[in-house]
Amino acid sequence: MEHVWKYRNRQVDEVWAIVRLCERAHSVGTYQMNGILDKRINEFLSLRHATDEDLKKYPRTDWDQKRKYLEGTYGY
Repeated sequence: MEHVWKYRNRQVDEVWAIVRLCERAHSVGTYQMNGILDKRINEFLSLRHATDEDLKKYPRTDWDQKRKYLEGTYGY
């Protein structure tokens, strides 16, 4: 599992902010394994599960801007 977001230098420990990944997808490129971690895709997936009420708990982040960027890049 990957804790996708950090807020005030701490991992956001909420259901919507944790993405389940296989071992290969979670690795970032060790000697034994060619890692394929893509942080931006994980951010996109996690924000699709977050409600506006969830995001209000973290007011110092511009969630609308992040959603627009990620949906423009990975959305349909």
